[in-house]
Amino acid sequence: MNVISLVLLVLLIVLVIAFIFYAQNIKKNKQDAESLFMQAESKANEITATAQRDAALVRKEAEILRDEAEAFKKEARFNLREEEQKQRREIEDEFKQERKELRETEQRLKQREEVLDRKDDKLTNKERSLDSKEEALSKKTDTL
Repeated sequence: MNVISLVLLVLLIVLVIAFIFYAQNIKKNKQDAESLFMQAESKANEITATAQRDAALVRKEAEILRDEAEAFKKEARFNLREEEQKQRREIEDEFKQERKELRETEQRLKQREEVLDRKDDKLTNKERSLDSKEEALSKKTDTL
């Protein structure tokens, strides 16, 4: 396995591990938000049950609280969706950056390889030239 492949493999593994950690973080954040949402909904239901036992004025207050709870649920859902989209965009941006860096690294490695190949070709040509000069000198020496 050459160095380029090894570097690319290591970078790929790092990207996969980073993606796994990001996915787990998103899942945990979603679970935490759902738990908070369930707690808020439970609290709203308790308030509603208490208000229904009271007189007509308290019933009006219960309606207000119910409306507020619904607005809170909608806002919580909206915020959760926004947070998920934000995290998804951040992850996608990070992966785009990582891919860009990978391509740049790969390009630099290819350029280095081309330079080394040209140097190798020059050395091979010099070696052939020296071999032919040595052979010519050897023939001249033999004839003398």
